[in-house]
Amino acid sequence: MGRKIVSLLAVFILLAGLMAGCGKKENKAVDAPNPAAQNGSAYSGQESGTTQEKSGSGTYNGQIDGNSVEIKFNGEDNAFRLSEEVKGIFEGKALNRGDNVSFKYYEDQYGRMVLTSIAAAQ
Repeated sequence: MGRKIVSLLAVFILLAGLMAGCGKKENKAVDAPNPAAQNGSAYSGQESGTTQEKSGSGTYNGQIDGNSVEIKFNGEDNAFRLSEEVKGIFEGKALNRGDNVSFKYYEDQYGRMVLTSIAAAQ
């Protein structure tokens, strides 16, 4: 009888140790790169010195959401993100669907085209 109790106690201790190890989770934080921390300034989406502003013209198709518009450019419909400088233009509805527009933009680090200026073409 004493042997049975010792055996059961040993099995219980072994199972308790296994259960404690299985329930333990390792939480390793993965730090995402922070561009603002790298250059010591607030991050605006356009990294100075690494992006090149480009010009284009096309047909304004309309606003996708509060941050994006669609412009037919180089024969394709393209989405453009709105920089803070041009968001006000779209709040006033200065452009209409089908308007010919000229604009400036850059590609951000994610490959998105970001408008820096836009105006109805003459």
